Amino acid sequence: MKEKQNSFGFNVESRLHADDPPMFDQARARKTDPVTSHEAAEKITPHLGTIDDTIYKALLEVGEMGATSDQIVKMTGIKYRSVTPRLKPMCKKGLVVDSGECRNGDSGRQQIIWRAKGSNE
Repeated sequence: MKEKQNSFGFNVESRLHADDPPMFDQARARKTDPVTSHEAAEKITPHLGTIDDTIYKALLEVGEMGATSDQIVKMTGIKYRSVTPRLKPMCKKGLVVDSGECRNGDSGRQQIIWRAKGSNE
């Protein structure tokens, strides 16, 4: 298991176990999206389980405090463009919840505070 220390000072493992199945099996693009979007979805699909696992574990670590997309990026080292499209599918799967609260992001604009399901949401 590969660990990475984030800016909050805790280690985030990229997976619980190497043989764990991914939480999500396929990225999607809309039928009306250009071919490049379909190619990108196909390319990222093998990495979705690792991305989702890492995001979920980071949110578990911060607990009730939760985190914005910007904070998740800083905690995990995953690019913003990979974090943000994962949160809604993770919410639909019951892994994370929109806390109903917001916090200023790096841009100064309000961002949703996400919490891992089961972290006293």
